[in-house]
Amino acid sequence: LDPNVYGPIILYTDTDVVFSRDVKLADFGDSVPAFFVMGTEADPVYDPRVKGSGNAGVMLMNLYGLALTYTSFVEYVFSKTNINRGLHFGEFGPGDQGAYNSFYYGLYSVISWPKFNWKPYWPKPNNPDEIALVHFHGPKPWHYRAWLDSTAVAYSVYEGIFARCLASPAGCRYWLEVVDTLERRHRASE
Repeated sequence: LDPNVYGPIILYTDTDVVFSRDVKLADFGDSVPAFFVMGTEADPVYDPRVKGSGNAGVMLMNLYGLALTYTSFVEYVFSKTNINRGLHFGEFGPGDQGAYNSFYYGLYSVISWPKFNWKPYWPKPNNPDEIALVHFHGPKPWHYRAWLDSTAVAYSVYEGIFARCLASPAGCRYWLEVVDTLERRHRASE
């Protein structure tokens, strides 16, 4: 993306997100990132000793900073070593998230309890209106509904996430109600 066309700072999100309010620059911290800012992967509190614990599904990105490293980043990601590993970046994980976490390690910020990348299986916040975006990484809303109705896990890969949901069912149920409300509003506007 050309920062001269789109601006130097952009918000990237995966498609499995629900915006619950406007996202604000202040949600990402006190300063503009040199490269990007992301929220935590699965645990709400960032532990810098755990490499790859930043979630690339929602990032505030500095296009000027990323442009400076673009060629090196692409060469790194598609190096023979990384291709031979199936684009798995070791302790940083696979795919785009592993690539960003490993190449830029130590050069980006990870925010704990990110209001811009809240997970539905985290505890329901005291003030849900503070949450700007909920990220349904892993199981999607229909998986949560099926699980909450029967507690049967259709995909074993989600067992850990559903165990967290079981520990905090109010959060899971609340965010599903938000999704249902948004879906009803959308259908009514068609």
